[in-house]
Amino acid sequence: MKSGDRLNQIEPLIAEISKRLDEMDERLDKITGLLGGIVEKLDEVAEKLDQRTDRTVGKMDTNSEIKRRLIENEKSRQELKSISNFLKNKN
Repeated sequence: MKSGDRLNQIEPLIAEISKRLDEMDERLDKITGLLGGIVEKLDEVAEKLDQRTDRTVGKMDTNSEIKRRLIENEKSRQELKSISNFLKNKN
């Protein structure tokens, strides 16, 4: 087989490979676009979750503060009751 014949056989193969690579490149561009859209949606969801978490933590902080105040109030009430009982016993 002459080198001219080999070249004639290889050129169509190279052209076919080039065509397929171009098609694959187009498909990859579409996939990249779709993945970009998915990433954007995931970012939105993550941001919403962060906001909900912040609100929940805020509520937990508020609940903790309320519990702390209730405990303090109960202690104060008990102290006042003790003082009142002491004063009653003195009289």
